[in-house]
Amino acid sequence: MAGIDEKNKCANLGGIIKIQLISLQNVISLGKPLAGVISDIELDNKKNKFNVAFFTRTAQHRQNDKRGPNGTIYRQRLTFTMRGHSLELRNWIEKYSEHWFLAVYKDTNGASKLIGNLENPLSFSTDYDSKKKLTDPSETDFEFTCETLVPCPHVDANFLASITRIFDKTFNSTFN
Repeated sequence: MAGIDEKNKCANLGGIIKIQLISLQNVISLGKPLAGVISDIELDNKKNKFNVAFFTRTAQHRQNDKRGPNGTIYRQRLTFTMRGHSLELRNWIEKYSEHWFLAVYKDTNGASKLIGNLENPLSFSTDYDSKKKLTDPSETDFEFTCETLVPCPHVDANFLASITRIFDKTFNSTFN
């Protein structure tokens, strides 16, 4: 990350290496391999296994007036689309989404630093629109609004290898 000044950190990935949604029961890790914001996550239920795909769709972000203990807080909108899901999974997400918190890990000179945590969480909320018309009737869209200390959350591509295993373990242990 040498040579990247503070002003341009976001455009150059900013050293963000991991973003997590931390629920009261599970840890669900998010990420995507390309530059830009995380905006869409797809869960595909095939043979009781959930696979994760990531997209480069644009997500809205703006700077808030409010400041956190570690600096300016940004508001970020994420779209979470489930396809081929079970009603059980949808009910589980609806039940626990309000208890999720966003934690961002940032690489500072080679060291990982937790910016948000459960003791001092960045807020995370969701709006579920059950009336939204979708191409596939088995799809469900969740619109999440989270607050972060960086305008463009991003993770390192190397982190992706463990994500599917985490989702598999989380959801399969919940429903099997």
